[in-house]
Amino acid sequence: MKVAEIRTLLGECLRHAPGRTWLLLALIPLLALSPGLTALGLRWIVDGVLSGSRPLLVGGAVCAATAGAFVLAGGRVVQVQTGLLGSEVGTVLDRRIMRWCATLPTTAHLEDTGSLRRIEQIRGLGPRTIVTSMSFLGVAQSGLWLVVTAILLAGVHPLLLVLPLFALPSILVTRTASRRTEAARVRTAEHNRAEQHLFTTITEATSAKELRLGSSGIHAAALARGLREERTAILWRATLTVTGLHLIGSLVFVAAFIGALLLTARLALSGAVSAGALLLVATLGGQIRGQLDLLTMAITRSARGLTMAGHYLWLRGLYEASTTGTLSPPERLRDGITLSGVDFSYGGPPVLRGIDLRLPSGATVALVGDHGSGKTTLVKLLCGFCRPTGGTVTVDGTPLTEIDPAAWRERVTSAFQDFSRFPFLAREGVGVGDLPRMHEIAEAAEKGGAAQVFARLPEG
Repeated sequence: MKVAEIRTLLGECLRHAPGRTWLLLALIPLLALSPGLTALGLRWIVDGVLSGSRPLLVGGAVCAATAGAFVLAGGRVVQVQTGLLGSEVGTVLDRRIMRWCATLPTTAHLEDTGSLRRIEQIRGLGPRTIVTSMSFLGVAQSGLWLVVTAILLAGVHPLLLVLPLFALPSILVTRTASRRTEAARVRTAEHNRAEQHLFTTITEATSAKELRLGSSGIHAAALARGLREERTAILWRATLTVTGLHLIGSLVFVAAFIGALLLTARLALSGAVSAGALLLVATLGGQIRGQLDLLTMAITRSARGLTMAGHYLWLRGLYEASTTGTLSPPERLRDGITLSGVDFSYGGPPVLRGIDLRLPSGATVALVGDHGSGKTTLVKLLCGFCRPTGGTVTVDGTPLTEIDPAAWRERVTSAFQDFSRFPFLAREGVGVGDLPRMHEIAEAAEKGGAAQVFARLPEG
């Protein structure tokens, strides 16, 4: 189990939904005891009937009925409360994830395939992360149930203690299967992202014009279809492997269960144990199979959820590491900006190497070079979008990494050649560069010669 992920998720649940969280934590041990009490009650009923003991018969009936009813009702309560917990706490995580993605000072992670893959696997999945991660409670429940089962079986015959052990191969197989399933999802995350990007390209008006002029729409659709088919094939192969592993584990347990029933039957015929013991072993054995299925599902779901929680922690760490600067930038540059031995790489060969450059205060500097020579990368470093992989960037002698990124951005502006068209209202499209002055858009449009553009728009 991943301790950091579990601790983080439990902390979030206790912080934002303490009542539901404590209710679930209280129900888990009770649900673990109930199946064993059901089997014990059935044994008492049989023994009470055969021995004519009314107290044993009534006690067994009450025990079995109460425990059985609690299994049904408690299981439903856990299911509903887990869903509500995922909705409440997951929404908080989603908002936080969106805020981190929108306000991360650096952009290097958006140009790294591995980082984008991790973001793809957590984007908009806050509720699902909580629900699947909380499946580790199901793992704990099944583990506690196995302990109770072992105690009850040992009361019939010590040799029966090995019966739950025959579930271990299936559990180990499940862990292997979970890793293979997760690996398949990771391998296909890029396929899914690329397919979604192609779909957006096909359906956006700007790119659709060029696709139709070149009759390339069919080609783009074929690429998307190929990615989908390759992704499906990878997941299907993983599913077949997982199914085969589960089948092997199940067959091992079934063989052991049959042996346990034969042993108990011989003990009952010889008078070593009561007839009710046979029903106890049969009930517990049948429950082991069902609990094994629940354990398998819980391990698979919790592994998936905790992996997603790991991506959440990675994004949080990335955000915290990128927002360490606290110093205020200078009101006005006195000396200038200095780059000393700056190296930078996007994860491959260096884009910049050993750059020594001084930009004096008040100077106008032009960056001239061939396409791909690193001009835009250098501007990104100056904006704080990326951090050097070597060397330092200082502002009036203060390292840029020590300056508050948000405050630094208020002093920096840039017009990139690959500019973006935001899907905002016209006034928002202008004001997005300086949100506190959004109310001054009309004045800005007048000064910029764009007043007539605003006047021609519907409703201004």
